Amino acid sequence: VITEMMSKSSNSFRGAAVTNDVDFFELSNFTGQRIDLTGYRFTDSKDAKPFRRKLLPEGAPAVFVEPGGSVVFVRETIGGTADEALARFQAWWGDCLKKDTPVLAYPSPGFSSFGDQLAIYGPDNRLMDRVAFPSATRGHSFSYNPRTGEFGVLSSVGLDGGCLASTTDDVASPGTTT
Repeated sequence: VITEMMSKSSNSFRGAAVTNDVDFFELSNFTGQRIDLTGYRFTDSKDAKPFRRKLLPEGAPAVFVEPGGSVVFVRETIGGTADEALARFQAWWGDCLKKDTPVLAYPSPGFSSFGDQLAIYGPDNRLMDRVAFPSATRGHSFSYNPRTGEFGVLSSVGLDGGCLASTTDDVASPGTTT
């Protein structure tokens, strides 16, 4: 299940200007079985079927989402590497990010802050989950409400694991299965 998406991060930290225009999304496992993400693909609303991106790069080791667990995917910035993206993400969220949460980088697509969608496809190309989201509120992720099953709730500090980032004024709950 897609449980979080941030498409417009904050441009401030305690009153100072910062540059951090990075998208991320989170997948969570509400089943009783671990899920192997090998062969899974994703796309945004601009991508057609032939342009579905693999969640895991070719030849990458398998990544499993454990029952009750989550995995976070963060977009590499232009000119940056996957390792740089992961280090920036971990610094960005600091103690908000559960230490055992897998965080993986992807090169594209970026998600529009003016409204977009995210779709996840299984290895058999069957649609597993899709969410559409409206224009973003800068500095707040869209999250999943486990009580209602609704996606698109804005994250807020103290609600369903929402917390304040370490290096910006962003609010989200990366790695917290809401």
